[in-house]
Amino acid sequence: MSLLYYCFKIKRKLALSMAKSQLIGSPSYCSDLEVHGSFEIIHPENFIYGNGLSINGGVYINAGAPITLGINVSLSAQSMLITKGLEFNDMKNHYAKPITIGDNVQLGAGSIILPGVSITDNVIVAAGSVVTKSINQSGVFAGVPSRLVRGF
Repeated sequence: MSLLYYCFKIKRKLALSMAKSQLIGSPSYCSDLEVHGSFEIIHPENFIYGNGLSINGGVYINAGAPITLGINVSLSAQSMLITKGLEFNDMKNHYAKPITIGDNVQLGAGSIILPGVSITDNVIVAAGSVVTKSINQSGVFAGVPSRLVRGF
């Protein structure tokens, strides 16, 4: 099921349905969530996020497997979190792998996070980058596929 959430409805919808989305890092449900425009989330029951989440317009979240976001995560315009893909040897079958993103992470506009990726704390993923492998070091990552361009 695909749900399209709008800025003026997001907090109310998420607050009414804890089973669809879970907040970590705060005793106050849906506190400190900013939504700037519409975004799409598939399987919202698998989407867990921390305080300080910012979602900009056009973001696409495919949570066919669990997606966990830490505290102070920013999803810039048109960024994508994709947990599902096609099996290479059998293009009729899909697989799903979780995505985990740490604290203080910014995903630049148009960036794509692919299935099975984990991103550590204090990372910036540059606009247009495609993250195909886990990021285990703080810094700025850019390119297709993404690579470290500056450590912190």
